[in-house]
Amino acid sequence: MPAAGVINGDARVSGTLENPKIAVEASAPFVAAAGMTVDNVKARVAGDMKKLSIEEMSGKVGEGSITVTGDMRPAPFSADLAVNGQNLDIKPLTSRFEKLRPFNITGTMDLVFNGHFEKDKNRGNGKATSSSVRFMGISFTDIVLPVELVDDKLVSSNGTASLYGGKVKNKGFLNLADFSFDDEAEISGTDIDALMKDAFDLKGNITAKADLSARVSGSFGADGIKYSGKGLLKTGQGSVTEFKIVDLITAVHGVKGLRFASVYAPFNLETGRLILNKDTLVKAHEGDPLYRYFSANGTVGPEDNLNLNCSGKVNVKVVNAVLGGVAGGAAGLTMTQGIAGILEGVLKGGQTGLQEDDFRDISFTLKGTFDKPGISNLKVSAPETQETTTQPAEQELTPTEKLKEQFTAPAQEKPQEENIEEKIKQEIFRKIFE
Repeated sequence: MPAAGVINGDARVSGTLENPKIAVEASAPFVAAAGMTVDNVKARVAGDMKKLSIEEMSGKVGEGSITVTGDMRPAPFSADLAVNGQNLDIKPLTSRFEKLRPFNITGTMDLVFNGHFEKDKNRGNGKATSSSVRFMGISFTDIVLPVELVDDKLVSSNGTASLYGGKVKNKGFLNLADFSFDDEAEISGTDIDALMKDAFDLKGNITAKADLSARVSGSFGADGIKYSGKGLLKTGQGSVTEFKIVDLITAVHGVKGLRFASVYAPFNLETGRLILNKDTLVKAHEGDPLYRYFSANGTVGPEDNLNLNCSGKVNVKVVNAVLGGVAGGAAGLTMTQGIAGILEGVLKGGQTGLQEDDFRDISFTLKGTFDKPGISNLKVSAPETQETTTQPAEQELTPTEKLKEQFTAPAQEKPQEENIEEKIKQEIFRKIFE
């Protein structure tokens, strides 16, 4: 394994030529290996050509310390080592590992590891623990990571942690020979709002508990980290509040926030990009006044770039609010197509324009960035019409038509009272002439 550092020391050799005794005391301002750095290194080693014992090896990692003890056999090389680290500061520990810098990993950890190191026969086991580690702004707490060394792979099969009120289960490996990795994680019951605020510095709120499963594989190379993977995000009910665009939309019905009954979001991962699949779906609560469902597929990233194809069944009042926001420059929205043409499509065939609740199928493309999103290709379906039966429905007559019918109606038989009167008269005349 390549190493770097400047070592100062004293070496003493005694005994015979056939079996010399060796004693070494050394120190170094730092020693770096595999991208990790230990400062103020001190070592004391003694033994012969068959076995050298590490009587002392220690160093500082930030405010923490690390010690190594064990035995080494020079030829062929092998070693049995016990590593013990307390309060190790992860940032300086990995400071020379430039490929990890974009992840901004901070925190402290304790480490215990016992291993045998020999070409093609590496083996060992241990455990890393930490009260808190931040990774890309996201805070993992109560970390317990059992590790096992198998040849050149550092394997963990039962890692656990807490993540914003949720639980994390983890398994994976890091290949120390080529720095390839594979990791699989399951997260349940995580507070989305707290996570998103730390990860993206969001000003609004996304209130929900989420379950996430994901598998990622990749490698650390000369040109940085490359990875790919896939996963699934699911939530129960929640709401989105205090975003300018959301406030604009929800104002049409005077409701507080955009509420949802569930979110189902399968995704793929590529280096720097999150790809939402076509099955992504946000469902509204039954009877929601703003929408029935919403879906999006496409890419988020690199960085904060957006390229999403969106669709849903939405109240046209929402469309009106969005178009009004574009026209007024609200919420940082932009639109590449003419608003007049969109309004013409929305109003076509409608009975109530944009003033009454009317749910339509819509689709549009969302591009730009989180700060400056842009809408294009907005399409709104024609209003739904009631199905007609094969028999024409009876139409109500206008007052003029009713009068016309009244004056042209055929003569009707006299009321029943007139027939009785006629019969009485006939009976009187019959009596007179009897």
